[in-house]
Amino acid sequence: MAMYIHFRKQTKYVVKLMNGNLRDIADKNAENQDIECSLSINN
Repeated sequence: MAMYIHFRKQTKYVVKLMNGNLRDIADKNAENQDIECSLSINN
């Protein structure tokens, strides 16, 4: 299972999660209220 999060702000960057710490990354980016998150899971 590979999990990718695409954060769109002024730049687009991809975070690869090995163990799926979605809340940790969401908390770190909680200051940015204009983030569009799309989660794609590949089994």
